Amino acid sequence: MVQLYAVRFDIPGDATGDGSRSPNSVDSLTRSWIGSWYRRWKNTEIVLPEDFKSFEPMGGHRIQAASDVTEAGESCWALIWSYPHPEDESLLWQARIVFAQSPTTSEFALTLQLDSREMRFRPPELNLRSPRLVGQVASSLDCKVGPDKVVERAVPLRTAGIDDFVEHRLLNAERRLPAVTVSRRSFDEEFVIDPDRLARRLVGLAVVYSLSERGASYRLTDLMPPKLSCYNGAVRIYWPGFSRTDPPTRHPLYHPDIISRILLQGYSLEDRLFERLARVSAFRYVDGPITTKVLQASKNRLRERQAKQLEVMRVELGEVYGAKITELQVAAAQREEYVRSLEDEIGTLKERLSDWRLYQAPDAASVAAPTPTADDDDVQSVAEAVAKAKSKFSDSLEIWPSALESATRSESERYESVYQALEILHRIAFEYFGGAGSERGVGRFEDSFSPYRIKYSARESQTTGQNTLNSARSPTATAPFRWNDTSPSAVETVKTPSRSSSRLTQQAEGSSSATVGSILTMRG
Repeated sequence: MVQLYAVRFDIPGDATGDGSRSPNSVDSLTRSWIGSWYRRWKNTEIVLPEDFKSFEPMGGHRIQAASDVTEAGESCWALIWSYPHPEDESLLWQARIVFAQSPTTSEFALTLQLDSREMRFRPPELNLRSPRLVGQVASSLDCKVGPDKVVERAVPLRTAGIDDFVEHRLLNAERRLPAVTVSRRSFDEEFVIDPDRLARRLVGLAVVYSLSERGASYRLTDLMPPKLSCYNGAVRIYWPGFSRTDPPTRHPLYHPDIISRILLQGYSLEDRLFERLARVSAFRYVDGPITTKVLQASKNRLRERQAKQLEVMRVELGEVYGAKITELQVAAAQREEYVRSLEDEIGTLKERLSDWRLYQAPDAASVAAPTPTADDDDVQSVAEAVAKAKSKFSDSLEIWPSALESATRSESERYESVYQALEILHRIAFEYFGGAGSERGVGRFEDSFSPYRIKYSARESQTTGQNTLNSARSPTATAPFRWNDTSPSAVETVKTPSRSSSRLTQQAEGSSSATVGSILTMRG
């Protein structure tokens, strides 16, 4: 909601000693004001119930009332009245009336707010005025704003009173209301606007002073710079905090010609001044100290009640679910202890497994396997070496046709190394997989190559992989390795050519290595 208007009055004195200053007086004035509105705009009679909390006079209209008292004796009564705009149902007005009391003083406040209930890009047509209730309260109660008394009539200023007006009103640092000064024209000593009508329009927003004599304007000019004075039918606003050194533009001045131009535009100076002061009042409004204290005490009591309710709920829930919560906490602690014991057991098993592998693995330094040799008369080329191995080691090795073709094209003279590598693979197959079911154990597969000074790689090179892939596409691609009907799960798995081949290299002393993994695979 947008706040458009606000007033707040202080009412000095014992609020309980005078019936006119009691909440009942403000309550009756408020009821009368609301009733007259419904008679004027809705042509209906409404009667607010006694001690009501919420009341709906008609659809879309709602009136709420509340009161509270502190332990120190301060009290606060508030009423909020919400209703649609009489000429535009998409706008919702809200009037808030507050009357607060302490043993020594009272406060009255009224604010008007406006809210839009639908998105319509059309400026609201408002004819905002001071609510009649403000003038009634000001005339019924001894209302003040700072040092100024709230009245519905202009305060006349004669020449003899100008000095006091300047020193104790305009220059008063405690002044909180604007002082609107109306002067007479020089040629006929008439006012351009009616000071009393202006005072009624601005009641609660400003104090209107009328310079009732020509000499009063002259004396006012003598006491301050001429550009800060008011004379010859002009109207001027002196804001609170006025100083003789202020720039003239800080305190608006309306000459008779300016007032005439406003009238030609279809407005009146009273309307312009009211709109300007209402905007300032809406922005500057704050609740009074008594109201603030009562509202804060009410909030504190609400927090205390909520805290007590939460404590009661906590105790009740503890009684109902306390045993179950304890049981779950004990079970959770037991499970945590069980998990820790399993973690310790797993760690121990891992250590034992590592020790067992070290014990079972052959020591390459202590085991020196003889390197097989081939008779010079038996093989004279790489092709003969591969063919002999195919014939002699067919029970453990399967040599692909592509390997034979590659060997036929080879011009290498290291055919003995080729045959030796194939024979070593034959031996490893019998030694490693033949011991899979024995009590001795087999150790790691890659450790089987160490005694023969052969490097083992679990991955193949890019060239070997491409050859393997091409061979795998052949219908003759081999199946997974098996030894004496032993499943690969019981021994170290040897990958088939369709997935990956082991690459073996025999390192001869003083010579380069010979790769044979691309031409053979272990056979089961």
